[in-house]
Amino acid sequence: MRMLIAIRGSRHSQTTLQLCAFLLDACCRFEPPTVMTVVEREVDLREDEAITAKAVQQLALCGAEARTHIGEGSPAGAIVREAKRGDYDLVVVGEYSPYGELGQLSKGSTTWRVVEGVPCSVLIAKGRISPIRRILVCDSGVGDSPALGYMTARLAEALDGEQEVTALHVVPEKGAGPHGGGRRAHAEGGAPEGERRAYDPGTLEIAGHEPRPLVRHGHVVDEVVAEAREGEYDLVIIGAHRQQGWRRLLSENLAFKIAAGLDRPVLVARMPPAEVPADEAPADEAPAD
Repeated sequence: MRMLIAIRGSRHSQTTLQLCAFLLDACCRFEPPTVMTVVEREVDLREDEAITAKAVQQLALCGAEARTHIGEGSPAGAIVREAKRGDYDLVVVGEYSPYGELGQLSKGSTTWRVVEGVPCSVLIAKGRISPIRRILVCDSGVGDSPALGYMTARLAEALDGEQEVTALHVVPEKGAGPHGGGRRAHAEGGAPEGERRAYDPGTLEIAGHEPRPLVRHGHVVDEVVAEAREGEYDLVIIGAHRQQGWRRLLSENLAFKIAAGLDRPVLVARMPPAEVPADEAPADEAPAD
């Protein structure tokens, strides 16, 4: 698995590098990662070289011999171009506000423009960072199960096998508003028979992991965020749909709201172009500049 780590000379970089260090420390099948910064002005070159050199030293402590790359131009555009050029499986980026500082995720931020622009999965480093032991995989019900299964499988193959995986499916309740309360039920123990038939966690039975199936009821965003907090998960995985039209817009809107609401790392899973059926692949898009 090839990983691109995008950092900047701000306090967010430590959050990103700390998460990558935990990830690399537990992984046995990652290729040497690439650490990337972006030069927006020529005078920044020496500073960016120092930033990447320090990051390489930090990752070396967990045995990773990282490469470096310095992009040019706008941060989002440069990261998207490198992700496409380098054929990466995973891009790791921090949570930037529109003004370049660490802060609340927004649709106009560098982070979300990277999520929308790259052809691979994106891991957003944010909030509470800890060794990855508990993983929550969230099926939104809008066609993202293949991406979830694919990326969870790749991640499980790379990790040390000690992770506990929970597969969450949210059943919208009639009249559930944006902040409506939900009720929790395990599909294997407490959910009604009809709900067990409606959700098949078998699509996520990967790499020796049989996810613990879980059903919650209510507003999708609220229930995912609540379960992530209540279950004390170290990583949340959500899907991004590649189709065009309303399905893609719905999936991207749900993914954004969930990612913005979480207080811990979130992986936006996307199948690589080579794995996507031709009738589901969207038209090529220009890099985000």
